Amino acid sequence: MKPPSKRQLDCLRAIDSFCREHGYSPSLRELGRSLGIASTNGVYELLGGLERHDLVTSESWRPRTLRVSVKGAALLHHLEFEAPFRAEAAVEELGL
Repeated sequence: MKPPSKRQLDCLRAIDSFCREHGYSPSLRELGRSLGIASTNGVYELLGGLERHDLVTSESWRPRTLRVSVKGAALLHHLEFEAPFRAEAAVEELGL
C-alpha cells in the first residue's frame, strides 16, 4: 500500500485540530472548508484513504463520529515532534 499523501496528512491534521478545539469531530463540509475543498465527495475520498491506512475511525451513517485512531495519533506525534520535515520516513518507521 502506498503511504498517505501530503493531502491526506493535511486532512488528518485538520481532523485532529478540529476535535481538540471543539471537542467533537468536524462534518464533511467543515473539514472541506478547512482544507479548501468545495466538494464533500473530495473530502469523502480523502477520508477513505485515511481509513484504509487505519489513521481514522468512524461509525458508518452516524454524524460526527470521525476520530483520529491510535495509529493516526502516533503518526501525528511523530511528524510534529520527532521528524517534522521527514514525513515519508515517519510513514515508513510506523509501517504505513
